[in-house]
Order: sequence, then C-alpha cells, then structure tokens
Amino acid sequence: MAIETREPSEPEAPRSVLDGNGHVVTAVPDIPAERLTALHRTMVVARRLDDRLALWQRQGAIPFHLSAHGHEAVGAAIAHALDRNDWLFGGFRDLPAVVGRGVPLERIAHQAFGSREAPSKGRVLPVYQIHRDFHIASASAVGAAHLVHATGVAWAARLRSEPTVALASFAGGVVASGEFHAALEFAGRFGVPVIFVCTNLEPEPVAPRADGYGLKGIRVDAVDVLAMVEALEFAVARARGGMGATLIEAVMPRGAESDPVERFERYLRDRGAPTIDLPATDREIEAAIEGASQAPMPDPSTLFSDVWSTAVSPSGEA
Repeated sequence: MAIETREPSEPEAPRSVLDGNGHVVTAVPDIPAERLTALHRTMVVARRLDDRLALWQRQGAIPFHLSAHGHEAVGAAIAHALDRNDWLFGGFRDLPAVVGRGVPLERIAHQAFGSREAPSKGRVLPVYQIHRDFHIASASAVGAAHLVHATGVAWAARLRSEPTVALASFAGGVVASGEFHAALEFAGRFGVPVIFVCTNLEPEPVAPRADGYGLKGIRVDAVDVLAMVEALEFAVARARGGMGATLIEAVMPRGAESDPVERFERYLRDRGAPTIDLPATDREIEAAIEGASQAPMPDPSTLFSDVWSTAVSPSGEA
C-alpha cells in the first residue's frame, strides 16, 4: 500500500502595516487620532518606566525585573483592543499592557518594589503586575498556567451569557508545556471567547498550530503596533461574536528594525501628529518611583493573610 506523504507548507509571512522605516505598506486600520495618541503615550511611558525599573534592579533596590523593552507594540495593542470588563492574563513582559489599561504608575512601582502598598503585598515576583480592579489577573511562576486560567474565565463568561473576553499573553517557549495544549484544546472544542497572544522569538512558527485545535491562527509583526491592533481587534470581535478563540503569533524580529517605538514615531511624524512632553512624562515616572521606593516593606506578620481561612502566624501556629 502506498503511503501518502506531504511536505509541511511554509507559514505565511507575519502581517505588517508599516515597514521598518514607519512607512505604510498596506491598508491602515481605521483608528481615531486620539487613539493613536493614546497608543503612542502608552508605548513611550512603558519604555521609560521599564528603563527606570531596570536601573533600580541593577542597583539592587528591586530584587527581580525582566525588561519589556521591544514589547511595547504588543502590550499597547492589547490594552487598546480590550474593553475595561475584559480580563488580561499577562506574563513576564506585559508592563506596556498594564500601563495601557490605566493602572496608576505609582501602583505599578509599588508592585515592582514589593512594598506594603503593592496589590500583591510583596508576595510574588515583582515583575508580575496584579490589579484586580483593572481586570488584570494574578499570574503564576509556572509559565503556562495562566493560559488555562484565562480559558476558564472566558468559559465562565460564556456560560453566564456575558460579552467578556479573556486574553492570555505568553512567550514562545510556553508552547512545549502541557498547559498550552490543555488550554487550546478546550478553547477550540467549546468555542471559548479567549485570545492567546504568543510573542515569539523562536525560529519555529506558532500560529500554524492553531488549525490542530480548531482555532483561528494569525501571524503578525510584533514591532508594528498598527498590525497588532488590527489583529487583536479582529480576534476580539470573533470572540465577542461567538466565533471562538484565536491564536495570535506576534513574531519578534531581530536587528536594527526591531524597535516598535521608533517605528511608530516615524509614522506619526509623517502624519504631523503632536509629540509627547517627555520631561513631564519623566517627572511623572520619577514621582511614582520615588513614592514606591520610600514606602515600608510588608509586615512579616501578614505573610499568611488572605491565604488561609483562619489566621496563621508566620511560625505556622494557628
């Protein structure tokens, strides 16, 4: 019996709206001017805040920080596409999405320093941003656990007939995990209104895997904020319209053309868009960091607060 064999087809190239110089190469999504300004501000504030937090980490004031440098287009587009009632399940490098969701900068800084005023009360890695009132869920140090959590929240919303969408953001290395398979399998099987955004620096494409789970797969240039907005708005509309889950692969290029902030600013300059007041932005960031750096650390006696149903002392005694 002859056995049919097929060579795997090449994945389609990541979609771009802007080239490396910020010039338009295809149709531009319809985004109002004030939204373009908001996207730009989110990217700039996130970049400059991230740089300051990285500096404090090198000085030993912050115990752990993973830079989101270069991820600004992905995060800003996520924040732009989601409504306030939608849920974000972020990863290590989603500071731009947190900024874009409107979380106050000082609260972000408190979380980074692990101060008593931090939403997590200093109990998780500082790089995780947890802000329940902004629908930014707690994260897990297990790299892919939040994909399952996002799928569960989206499934619950569907069971309640709520128009809520959940989005999980993660890195390319996560696709080797069992949680990745479980989340996408369930989402595809039951048409869950969830979006998976993989920022991929690995050579192996991720979006083609979507077919095997019954999801829509899209490859996008991760440095092009307009292409990211277009893909995310499409995925949100699909999810909210009952058409199921989407896997977006944000392909992160390497080299001189890999700065999303510079690329978008070139596009805005060609349009004559107003510039951001950088000195005022820096003062806002410095004030936030100064307030957080001076805040007291959590009281050790609160270590088990909100963990057990009955009060437990740090020594383990009830």
